[in-house]
Amino acid sequence: MKVAVAVTENKEVNAHFGHTENFLIYNVEGDKIDFVEVRKNLIKKTNGHFHEALVSLLKDVDTVIAGGIGRGAYSNLIAEDKKVVITSIGNVEEAIKKLVKGELEHEADRIHSHGHDHTHPHLNNAHHHGIKEE
Repeated sequence: MKVAVAVTENKEVNAHFGHTENFLIYNVEGDKIDFVEVRKNLIKKTNGHFHEALVSLLKDVDTVIAGGIGRGAYSNLIAEDKKVVITSIGNVEEAIKKLVKGELEHEADRIHSHGHDHTHPHLNNAHHHGIKEE
């Protein structure tokens, strides 16, 4: 399995997937974790949406770990059959080890809507927008 971790300049799990400068890419097989590369995020946000381009940057990745993510990026990753784990764990090594052990919990409350409300009181928001919550 190939894993991408959105990281800060200090190599901590980035609290916002879309603002990350770099992704650390790992190959995980069983309990073996091998660092592969630093993948630079050269995609700059413009007035339009850039979620599709970020998904394309991670096309060869199976799992994405971040500390937070917008609904659009989350939806696009899920639509491409990526496993997305949003976590409050800041230490990359700890997050990867917990993922390998099956102990890294997805914190759905860390998915944000960027100030525009997508909630609909009469509908389950995740279901309505095609977002798989784990």
